[in-house]
Amino acid sequence: MRVLFSCTAGEGHFRPLLPLARAFAAAGDDVAFATTADTAAVESSGFRHLPAGIGTVEVNARFAPKREQVAAMPPHERRPFVFTWRFAEIDARAKIDELHAAASAWAPDLIVYESADLSAPIVAASLGVPAVHHGFGRMVPVDAFALAAESTAPLWRARGLEPPPLNGAFEGVYIDICPPSFQTNLPPAGTQVELLRPVSAAPQSATDPPTVYVTLGTAFNDLALFRVLLGALADVDCAVIATRPRSARSRRTRSSSATSRRTRSCRAAPRRSDMADRGRRSRRWPTVFRCSSSPRVRTSSRTRTHARSSAWLGC
Repeated sequence: MRVLFSCTAGEGHFRPLLPLARAFAAAGDDVAFATTADTAAVESSGFRHLPAGIGTVEVNARFAPKREQVAAMPPHERRPFVFTWRFAEIDARAKIDELHAAASAWAPDLIVYESADLSAPIVAASLGVPAVHHGFGRMVPVDAFALAAESTAPLWRARGLEPPPLNGAFEGVYIDICPPSFQTNLPPAGTQVELLRPVSAAPQSATDPPTVYVTLGTAFNDLALFRVLLGALADVDCAVIATRPRSARSRRTRSSSATSRRTRSCRAAPRRSDMADRGRRSRRWPTVFRCSSSPRVRTSSRTRTHARSSAWLGC
């Protein structure tokens, strides 16, 4: 079977698809990725690359005139507006013809697309190929899909298709990789949801301290906010896993109780988006803020804690 994975520019949209892509490949299926030509990560991951769409730099440049308008909006209106402009008005329109040509030539039996790739369900429907919607974290809110669907409707009609509700995002299977305790959005009633765990959980030791995951996503990585969040955990006996800006530097800190806290970095921290894949391969997290006042926690238990956490928090 041929399985085509389609995603927009950026590792945050590509890497969450890798565990499922590798599972298909391990089962003997032929797997390819259709995404922007500047996504070198595709070929380095060992998959066929079908160039389609524009890169992050170009998307950001086209979206730049809207930034002041977004800043003036009430917070609850920003997500639907940004999602629609970036991924419907800009990305989908730029990608759809190239994706259609690439998919027609490669002839997949199944198309798997991430939530922001709004051109993929249109191409799949026009080719008569089944499509599966794959999340990249918490589910994109339904109101964002609803607004985006107004922008993509002309793309459906241009191919002789009647636009389905929500751009067809929930017409088929929705693969949810978000831990249930983190999920705050629900798909429409009747949607077939398949929960996907990107890595296997390691056994939890009774002596392992609780784990806290700290992330500000990919848009609000402000070190000042991280200091507030981590400072609030200074007196808690726990393992803290945090994603931080690539430019941030690890440093030693000391809590108010004079307990030594260590910030440990194995390498430059990735965004939360590629945590699932790296955790799957290495069983460890590239960047860990270790907050523990208990001397009993050793490297071995820390590794187990990382592996256990990566199973639930790799989204």
